Amino acid sequence: MPKILVLVLSYTVEPYRSLLMAQRETWDSEDADVKTAYYHGGDIEFNYSDARWPWRQRLAFACSDEYYVMAGKFKHAINAVWNDDWDMIFRTNSSSYVNKKRLVEFARDLPKEKLYAGWTMTDSNDDGGLCVSGAGIFMSRDCADILRSEIDGEKEIEEDVYIGRILRSHGITAIDDQSRIDYPTHPQTWHLAYHVRFKTEDRLRDAENMRRFHKQIHNL
Repeated sequence: MPKILVLVLSYTVEPYRSLLMAQRETWDSEDADVKTAYYHGGDIEFNYSDARWPWRQRLAFACSDEYYVMAGKFKHAINAVWNDDWDMIFRTNSSSYVNKKRLVEFARDLPKEKLYAGWTMTDSNDDGGLCVSGAGIFMSRDCADILRSEIDGEKEIEEDVYIGRILRSHGITAIDDQSRIDYPTHPQTWHLAYHVRFKTEDRLRDAENMRRFHKQIHNL
């Protein structure tokens, strides 16, 4: 079975702080042999973990949280966890509910090298190649190594687009997987999905819906 590290792009301001807390109280309240790291910018660089949740850590970096330079924050996160024990990363964000058991089951059949997978979209401003939506990106260690070497933290560009361009330049093509569910659609398959996205115009309600969703699937 692959050793997966879930890297969660986070923020410490509302409404993202409430979403972070909802994630920790729901899908990340259990180990399931999947480690998690929440990372964000700020004024102080630190790495925080708590003995009560040994699978979970929080990473803060002295860098910007601005949207168009998020790739630099991701580079910091990869470097911070580089010596941890993992085979692949699932990079996601504050909107996501991750079913860890289903995540491992899905990842079992993914390639161990040159893995770059998720919900794809076309990079029409470059070569027309595919990039993976930042809501959920699988990548193997070799791909993460390329990114930590080549990401320019000062470059202003959408992070998911930038990642795709860098990896395509190394001949790595995106594997398309559109099994993500956007809540509240397809309730009949909620318990089967490894990734459910909570993203509406009311982000605080998204956090509460994530908690309700967690209770619902545990009662199925």
